[in-house]
Amino acid sequence: MKLTDLLRKAGKVAVSAMLALAALSLLCTFYYNFADYAKCEDGVTDFCREPNAFYCGAVEGFVWGKTNNEGYLNLYDYTPGMEINILVFGSSQMEANQVLTKNSCSVLLADRLPGKRVYSAGMSSHRFLTCADNYSAAVNKYNPTDYIIFETAEVDFPENEMADFLSGNQPDLYDYVNKNNFLGYKNNGIRLANSQFHSFWDVSGTKKLLDGTKTLLKNIKNGKSIIPAKSGEQNSSQEVQAPEMASESEIEQVISRLVAQTTSACGAKLIILYLPKTAIMPDGSMEVYTSENIGTFESICEKYGITLVDMSERFDYEYRTNHLVPYGFTNTPVSSGHLNRYGHAMIADTLYNVIGEVSR
Repeated sequence: MKLTDLLRKAGKVAVSAMLALAALSLLCTFYYNFADYAKCEDGVTDFCREPNAFYCGAVEGFVWGKTNNEGYLNLYDYTPGMEINILVFGSSQMEANQVLTKNSCSVLLADRLPGKRVYSAGMSSHRFLTCADNYSAAVNKYNPTDYIIFETAEVDFPENEMADFLSGNQPDLYDYVNKNNFLGYKNNGIRLANSQFHSFWDVSGTKKLLDGTKTLLKNIKNGKSIIPAKSGEQNSSQEVQAPEMASESEIEQVISRLVAQTTSACGAKLIILYLPKTAIMPDGSMEVYTSENIGTFESICEKYGITLVDMSERFDYEYRTNHLVPYGFTNTPVSSGHLNRYGHAMIADTLYNVIGEVSR
């Protein structure tokens, strides 16, 4: 093959790749155009969104909006010294970029409480222990006067993650985001393609196959048996071990730390909002997966004067009575994924009633 023919074909491949990327990027302008992550310098969250950035998407539901001046999803900007009455803190469920901001539980709660300013610092990927690690910075910055709503989908925690938290070695999520978005960080097309690749990598079994091959070669090298176990038998190397979970005393250390930080920063009352997962069963009923550890977690909260709001009963009631599911959208599996507008409305209404009871 002549060099000119080779260059011509290489040029066609390059042009085709650029056109494909351009087409994907154009699609993502409407389908996957979320504000980029940015480092949160004040430590309220490990990262936030780019401030004052327009976003839209159709991955879960159909949304559009704009981040505020801090990169959070609120209908107003925050200015230093502004009085915040209720601070909402938690994961992507509280960030609520799958619903219009006006339909998020924080805004709906504010609508029910005239004269009270509710501010959301919820952020994607921020699970309970990450939020607990950032908690002091958040309450000291915003100094909420009335309540702090701390959302979690977990009430029991892997021992290794708890050990990192208690030893002060909680991983910084921004480092992970930077590492895994180095190419597509500013291009939604590449970012979406990267996400789909990793999903395919996991779902297709390719990763499992490669990991299994590595284990097989390692066993051969170490002289271990590579003959599959007979039916009814199981090699110790094949046994699936459940992860060791944190003890009750370790969970209590986290809760007591939150209480101490709340007391030293402000006079607000702490409310922990627990969101269980749900699933639609083959017979049409909805299963609510409430953690077996909820009783222990609730008793610890009661010991330290924290109100625990468990949404299990409300989610179950709304499905049985009104046929409403808290999670999922018309373009996603039913009752899974992120909170929809019905789920946010359930939470806002429940919190409104709880705040009324606590205030009495």
